[in-house]
Amino acid sequence: MNKHYFHIVTLLIGSIIFPSSGYAEDTIGKENKVVLISFDGMRNDLAKEFIQDGKLPHFKSLMKNGVAAKDSTTVTPSLTAPSHAAIASGAAPSETGMVSNKWQDPNKELANGESAFHQPLDKSPLWAEAKKNGKTTATVLFPGSNPDAGEQADYAVYYGETWAESSLDKLQFKKTESWKHTENTFSPAKEAIVKLPLKKAQNKEIYILSLDTSDDGKTSYNRFIFSDNRSADSEDVTVNANEWGSIPVEADGESAGFWFKLKTDASLEKASIYRTAVTSALIEGPEGFEEELLSEFGFFPVQDDTKAFEKSGLLGKSTRKLVRVLSAGQLMCLFILKKNTSPIC
Repeated sequence: MNKHYFHIVTLLIGSIIFPSSGYAEDTIGKENKVVLISFDGMRNDLAKEFIQDGKLPHFKSLMKNGVAAKDSTTVTPSLTAPSHAAIASGAAPSETGMVSNKWQDPNKELANGESAFHQPLDKSPLWAEAKKNGKTTATVLFPGSNPDAGEQADYAVYYGETWAESSLDKLQFKKTESWKHTENTFSPAKEAIVKLPLKKAQNKEIYILSLDTSDDGKTSYNRFIFSDNRSADSEDVTVNANEWGSIPVEADGESAGFWFKLKTDASLEKASIYRTAVTSALIEGPEGFEEELLSEFGFFPVQDDTKAFEKSGLLGKSTRKLVRVLSAGQLMCLFILKKNTSPIC
């Protein structure tokens, strides 16, 4: 992932339209679905450079067959929240109330700013106006679209709370006989414990069972089972050494989850686990929408871990592959496309 690409925020009013030759002629008289996708932190000059170098062929195709601005000017300050508030409403920061990424409560000390991403806009956004005019709308992580702030879309997915920050922890494996499992191990089974300091619940413990499944006469732990009750079953997560895995987490009826990578040698003498932050989601929509979305796609995708990236000495380059920056928008797009096939805009 290039350092100038941070995450994606998406506003959906239906499904995606890909312009093609004869696009205007083909769509005359038809009701179309419209999607607005924002690549946050994607510099205009670098994007043009990558397109010229052939690194963004789909962008080049859209520019060729659709409409592209030759020059663009952002608002001041050119921060995420103010910029997206302007995109959503067509108004300047002085009108939207989004003048920074931090919002200052007048009743609090100056240094105690709150995230502007959870605040409502002072100007009515596009999705609210479309909804007033009978359109079915959906928003995914678009600044100003927090469903707790009112005037939101019919379908909405937004950041919830961070239950636990990301972490890199050392693991100590010890012999264990308390597990119930069916896999053969050719070295004594060992166990390690990982604690999740969740804000929404008491600290949660995850037990890791290590197995040696290679019948080669050597001690080589290569199989790891993650469980909350020391009983390996079909719902537990199983990974091989140095592979990525993910674990869902629930607390007070809310769902979240995290991705992890267990790094170790064959003897388990040097073992550690990197874990992303545990972040919940705000999901609103018709009855059954949240349940179906979670059932279909799992927990809310994690964001990029910039704190871990700064500690490059601790994590390898492969860590960057974990950052599922497209996931939230993709999941919502897939759901809307799958569940709502009628023209809505």
